[in-house]
Parts: sequence; structure tokens; C-alpha cells
Amino acid sequence: LRTKGAAGVSGGDAEHWRRVCLSQGDASRRLCEAMAALARRLCTQAMDPVTLEALLANRLIPLDKCPGTRPIGIGETMRRIVGKAIMSVLKKDVMLAAGATQVCAGQEAGIEAIIHACTELFAADDADALLLVDATNAFNRLNRAAALHNIRFICPLFATVLKNFYQVPTRLFVAGGYELKSREGTTQGCPFAMAMYALGVIPLIDKLRPSNDEKIAM
Repeated sequence: LRTKGAAGVSGGDAEHWRRVCLSQGDASRRLCEAMAALARRLCTQAMDPVTLEALLANRLIPLDKCPGTRPIGIGETMRRIVGKAIMSVLKKDVMLAAGATQVCAGQEAGIEAIIHACTELFAADDADALLLVDATNAFNRLNRAAALHNIRFICPLFATVLKNFYQVPTRLFVAGGYELKSREGTTQGCPFAMAMYALGVIPLIDKLRPSNDEKIAM
């Protein structure tokens, strides 16, 4: 009922899927049960990527960032429904795995917490400056293979479904008959994109964080 958004490659938008899932009686019930079974399998079994190719294909919308381009992938509506249902179950596990290291994983008032922490640090008598580190274009340049490997240990419950979604390059279709491959990073528009990014950059953040020995030396 809460599904919104435009159609993916197949042309079925949110309104179409609400009708087929809710307005066709017993047929709708069976469809919903099949989608739930697919969600469970995606989370518990490594699946053949060939069988998921059509489900994971995206209609690509390139947005001008002035400068640069932000690729937005509009996935199939069924993929969004299944993905959001899975995230509703795994959200707490992702939040626990990210902890205070990465507050974009669903923590409430995460941005406010960062602002207050930075304000308190800067106001401290022993602080002369704050260092802001920004990973350039991190969503699109995140090493996908490394992220999938690390998430197996950071958040094991989330690892299987991410591998099923991102183990091979995703087909991206652009208006005019062109096709690209999404080989690195997360597809913006994917229900798992933010959680995958949040967990995938934790090793980078940990690498930048000073060790106890460095803190003592400072």
C-alpha cells in the first residue's frame, strides 16, 4: 500500500502493482505469497545471478550534478516492494552493526547527533580544529567486491541478500536503446543502497580513526 514511484524496465509502476497485489482476489493472495517466498530465499540462499537478471535490471536516469552526473536507477516495482520488506526486518541488525561509526544506517536523529558532537568537540579547551574527510563520489566508487566481503563479517544477516543483488554487474537501460553495466558502488534507488553504503565504508572510517597509541602520542 505504501509503494510509490515510477516504473522500471517492464513498465509496471507502483499503481499497477498495487492493483495486481490487492484487487484480484485469490490470484493477488498467491502473488503476494510468491513474493514473500522470493524474499525469504533471497535472504537465505545464494541464487544463480542469471535467474535474477530481469528482476535486478534498472531504467537509468542520469541527473546533472553540475558538475558531474548522478546515475539514478529506477528498479522494478516488485524489487522495491521485496527490498523494503526485507529492510523492515533487517533494519535493527544493520543499525546495530553500524553503531555510532556510521549514523546514516537508520539511526534516529543521526545528523543532529553529529552536529552536537562536533559543536562540543570544537568548544572543548583542548581542541584547536576539526578535520572533515569526504570520500569523493563514495556511492558510485565503493568497491563492490570488497564491500560484499566485509559485510559478511560486519552484518552476516544482511550479507546473503546483498550478494544476490550485487554479485554481478547490473544491466542499466537508458532511453534511446543504450545499455550500461553497473559494476561498482551501489545503485541509487535500490532499497539496500544506503545500508550497503553505510556498512561498506566502515572499514575506511576505522582506518582513518586514530588508534589508542596515536591518541596518547597526540
